[in-house]
Amino acid sequence: KTTDIQGVKREISARKLSAMQLKKAKNKGCTLYAVKISETAEGDSDFLEKYPLLRDFSDVFLEELPGLPPKWEFDFTIEIKPGTEPISKAPYRMTTIELVELKAQLQELLSKGLIRPSVSPWGAL
Repeated sequence: KTTDIQGVKREISARKLSAMQLKKAKNKGCTLYAVKISETAEGDSDFLEKYPLLRDFSDVFLEELPGLPPKWEFDFTIEIKPGTEPISKAPYRMTTIELVELKAQLQELLSKGLIRPSVSPWGAL
């Protein structure tokens, strides 16, 4: 039996709370919950039951992507003005945990051949 729980999104997420903040909240009498969420194989069938459109066309979607699409006759390029330098500022900051997860996901995609390293001077620095 599965139960869906919806709630009100809070301003502060659990990832942003330090141990000290949790201790202060506990001392103030706040109720604290620890939750572990993990995926299970049986969750896939529940997912398809919730979304009939996906179930009806499940034969269209591959279980796993085979790799990058084939090479085109020509490469797509964007011309930039000569002497233009890439902006060396990250578009947004990540926590250490987020950065580690991103690097792991990128490495997995690279090893599967689903992405390839950028050759653009404007790529990730």
